[in-house]
Amino acid sequence: MSFDNNFIEIKVDFLKSFKRDSEADKLIEDNSKYDTFRKMLVEKEIKNKNYDRTISLVNEGIKINADRWQRSGWKDYLLKIAELKKDKKEALKISREQFLSSYNFEYYSKIK
Repeated sequence: MSFDNNFIEIKVDFLKSFKRDSEADKLIEDNSKYDTFRKMLVEKEIKNKNYDRTISLVNEGIKINADRWQRSGWKDYLLKIAELKKDKKEALKISREQFLSSYNFEYYSKIK
């Protein structure tokens, strides 16, 4: 994480500590090109059950991160959303993809 990201993260925490949530949210939104802030935004949208917006944010994160391991983290969000929506077909598809790319048995147990 760069100095700029650290500074922005501190500023977000500062704003939230003074109950200036709308300003903190805008700062997060404005910096969503960075993984740290995109993840904050994704978590917020999941909490608010804005799944379509969350999926869009996650897919942008996948496009930005060409590294297979970084994409994997974003796909975990897609799996979480599929499970929350009770979309068994999508959850199975993502679990399969994740298992085949990582051989992590956490995903295998979801396939079974």
